[in-house]
Amino acid sequence: MDERLTWEEIEKRYPEQWVGLSDVEWSGQEQGVRSAVVKCAGSSGEILRRKLAGENIRIECTINPYKYPLGIGMSLFA
Repeated sequence: MDERLTWEEIEKRYPEQWVGLSDVEWSGQEQGVRSAVVKCAGSSGEILRRKLAGENIRIECTINPYKYPLGIGMSLFA
């Protein structure tokens, strides 16, 4: 899991999941994640526990916001 992936690769490998990212490279103009290293994926509860335990990860979600327009695809704990 410790390889750098583009956001498109992350979405393809971890569809409709929560992901814990490190070494995030940002796209300009608030476009979102350009690339990152995926440290964990799956259960939002497990990823949140890791974040609260002090692991330096950014929590993102690969759920398509157009498929679920009520904001389910938002980021947690920037």
